[in-house]
Amino acid sequence: ETGVASFAAPALAAESLRLAVDLFPEEASRAIFARGTPLADAIDALGTAAAVDRGEHGFADVDLPTGDPGAGAGASSGSSSPRRGFARAQRSGLGAIAAAATAAARRASPPFDSTSLSPGETTRLEAALRRLARGEPCGVIARAAAEAADGVAEMLARAPR
Repeated sequence: ETGVASFAAPALAAESLRLAVDLFPEEASRAIFARGTPLADAIDALGTAAAVDRGEHGFADVDLPTGDPGAGAGASSGSSSPRRGFARAQRSGLGAIAAAATAAARRASPPFDSTSLSPGETTRLEAALRRLARGEPCGVIARAAAEAADGVAEMLARAPR
């Protein structure tokens, strides 16, 4: 078994997504918010409550630094803990959603067209992010979810009325 088959795989994927958003914000935001993307369902599968529902440990006792998303040494739960890796991946993924939403809200064209999530789907996504932010005991995941929800709300503010 390699390290890629472990908890490092989701962390690597989330970090790759974050980098794609940093390097190509408009293209990444179009891909992330493409029509048919099950983002709200994906958000509902994150966090402690979803983990406990699956019979797994949650993230309430996972301590992650609040700075660099890739950092982790010195926290009480151990820097190579699988749960820390999954929590770090969730934080990175949520950060990428926040950055993509901000990019979508700030581009010259409106964030909603025939290829993007509808305003209704986007409202459902914001609600899922707010639920996660309110109910998550792991502070860094909760803050990342709140920032993503704020970015999605900024997108919704640009929706045609």
